[in-house]
Amino acid sequence: AYPDIPGRETFTGNQFHSARWDHTVDLSQQRVAVIGTGASAIQFVPQIVPKVQQLTLFQRSGAWVIPKPDKPFAPWQQWAFKHIPGVDRVYRAIIYTKNEARGLAFTRFHKVLSFIAWRAKRMAARHVHDPDKLKKAIPTYNIGCNRILMANDWYSSLNQDHVDIVTDPIERIEGQTIFTANGNQHEVDTLIYGTGFKATDLLAPMHIQGRNGLTLNQAWQNGAEAYKGISVAGFPNLFILYGPNTNLAHNSILYMLESQFRYVMSCLNSLQQQNALSMDVIPARQTEFVTRLQQNLEQSVWASGCNSWYTNASGKNVANWYGFTFSYRRLTKQVQVADYNYAQEGLFTQGPAIFISGAAAGIGRATAELFLKQGWYVGAFDINSEALSAFAEAENSEKLITGTLDVTQHSQWQEALSQFMQVTGGRLDILFNNAGILNSGSFHHIPFVQHQQLIDINITGLLAGAHTAYPYLQRTPNAK
Repeated sequence: AYPDIPGRETFTGNQFHSARWDHTVDLSQQRVAVIGTGASAIQFVPQIVPKVQQLTLFQRSGAWVIPKPDKPFAPWQQWAFKHIPGVDRVYRAIIYTKNEARGLAFTRFHKVLSFIAWRAKRMAARHVHDPDKLKKAIPTYNIGCNRILMANDWYSSLNQDHVDIVTDPIERIEGQTIFTANGNQHEVDTLIYGTGFKATDLLAPMHIQGRNGLTLNQAWQNGAEAYKGISVAGFPNLFILYGPNTNLAHNSILYMLESQFRYVMSCLNSLQQQNALSMDVIPARQTEFVTRLQQNLEQSVWASGCNSWYTNASGKNVANWYGFTFSYRRLTKQVQVADYNYAQEGLFTQGPAIFISGAAAGIGRATAELFLKQGWYVGAFDINSEALSAFAEAENSEKLITGTLDVTQHSQWQEALSQFMQVTGGRLDILFNNAGILNSGSFHHIPFVQHQQLIDINITGLLAGAHTAYPYLQRTPNAK
């Protein structure tokens, strides 16, 4: 994730994201700026502080940081793990139980977090001696609302004389100068983005299309959600690992993943037992699950008003699981067949379907009429909306779907096919591209613009249609 800062792309020094560290850049004795002071910055800032000449940290809000219980095992402990059966299991169970208990603080007993906040403030005061820095380092939001960080070298790094914390918003970037809203200017040689990731845009780079032509991004336009964090209504045979609302703030995500592995395997076994080709979670089951989950999350510390990566732009928590990991394991122990619709005959909800461009008149309309008589679903699209309306009125058929389409516009192909697929359940047996023109007369007498129009409609239109329709044709048996 990159911040939306005017002039960011015009920065003339070195710049990179911490997730794509540029190891060719030598930070020794450089003036370095870091945007972001969250989970990313807390890992790399202490490592570069000894190298740089000046470090400026641009911070939107501070982070709650507590000591990291990270120390080597004593020789006697290592001996016990190796020679006494079960000691390692007992030690692991203690860690699990201790971490699991923290879930109560996040979801029910928020006041318990006050003790953790006191520890964080105490550690900060012990290491940060500048009162102004200390004030900026301590967050103003409730502890736990955002991710609690663990480090033993963060506050001591902030305490260095050549490290500054800037809380004024960045206004713009020009050349190698960063301008803040209060009018100050900061000259830097290297700019590092410690701005993390787009955690709420789950699976966003992937194009996943469901039963009715709806993409997963469209289904999740108001925020990602899934039944038990795994299945999404309208997307048969789609199983997501580490999906919406399965993140944790108190224990290991591996435990959650193991629960999801078992659940997905249970789903696959149920497909065989039902002798089915696909399974799709019942929408009402998903809605009931998500509604109850969101109601519980509203009572958690994550809903106490801070700006965190757990929530999307509308404030919906799409990341965190509410409750214990063992309750999630019990919930996902075995798939309930009654929660899903199973299809034995195939993935489609409707009969054969043909999409016709240039369908308002002539061969296109005649073809549409022929297939309608055969009982097919017919998508009749044309740039001539008036002729299409007359055609639709004359046929008066529920299986005739009409719409306006300029075949030279790829976006209109996408909209038209998406409209048709929502009716056919994603089935497309035939694409009949009938839109086309033919110029008449001597070649040199025909204006060039007409030649260009011929190419746009007859060639570009054909390619745009084939490219858009291909995914539907590919998954429809014997499609043409």
